[in-house]
Amino acid sequence: MALRTPQRPARPRGPEHARSCVGCGVRAERPKGSFELVRFALLPMTSEVPEDSEESRGPLMPVLDLAGRSFGRGAWVHPTRRCLEDASRRGFARAAKAEVSSSYNELVDALQEAAERRAYELVAVGVRSRKVVFGTTQVGEAESWLTLVAVDAAAQREVDVARAVASGLALAFGSKRSLGEACGRELVGMVAIIDESLATAVRDAIALSLAVAAARGM
Repeated sequence: MALRTPQRPARPRGPEHARSCVGCGVRAERPKGSFELVRFALLPMTSEVPEDSEESRGPLMPVLDLAGRSFGRGAWVHPTRRCLEDASRRGFARAAKAEVSSSYNELVDALQEAAERRAYELVAVGVRSRKVVFGTTQVGEAESWLTLVAVDAAAQREVDVARAVASGLALAFGSKRSLGEACGRELVGMVAIIDESLATAVRDAIALSLAVAAARGM
């Protein structure tokens, strides 16, 4: 099955303010919408104690903020093993100038879950807004900015699909059941994203998921 893609190049995304990774200390521009750096909000472990009590000065905890909009002190980290480890050991505490309770495994688990959830949520939004199509015929006829192929789909064995995955025009992601849930169906093997901005957002979320899997050593 041949996959069709638009010929128009993707629009570049403008940078946001420069951020410094609390793991490695490198300062860099963060492209809007990408997850080259991810933000953690450093929040009190409990919100039930008065602000002027001694307990309120206890350790903070890092809470993942993929949208980058949560209130409070924040810390930015590269989603790599080295930076996440350094952030959990001392980077967060150094940024907050306070004790921060965190572990590498907790950070990785939060990132993996959030990245995959965001990808599926974006697909579901695309289905509702008719920016995502699924089904062999519809996917084959669509001019797709990105095609997702379930890892357990028979289409993985087709030459054209395998080439598209190898070239980055398609991504192997999820299972037929998980893609089906996002599309409101029982099982879906392939989906085509026909909107450029949505495709970019989904690609970014999946890239983060893959980066975290690499950091985990999977």
